[in-house]
Amino acid sequence: MNPLRKLLRNRLTLLLALLAVLAMALAGPGQPVAMAMCPDAALVYYYSDATLTTKVGQCVHACCQLWTCTGTLTNYSVVVRRTVCDFS
Repeated sequence: MNPLRKLLRNRLTLLLALLAVLAMALAGPGQPVAMAMCPDAALVYYYSDATLTTKVGQCVHACCQLWTCTGTLTNYSVVVRRTVCDFS
């Protein structure tokens, strides 16, 4: 096989793999990125629309733990509680 063709195929494979990882990351729930880092704890409510009257879901992020989400995650969210964890 032509060395140039092999190089191009390898780069295309790498690009497709990176795009797949990016697509999976973007398809995940809309968790606030700034909240996902230690040492914070947070409670986020998600609402059905911009009026913020009908709560449809929520996410809890405990100190250095994974997000635990229930219901429907939308683009309309409010951080209800944010605290700094005490690891002492």
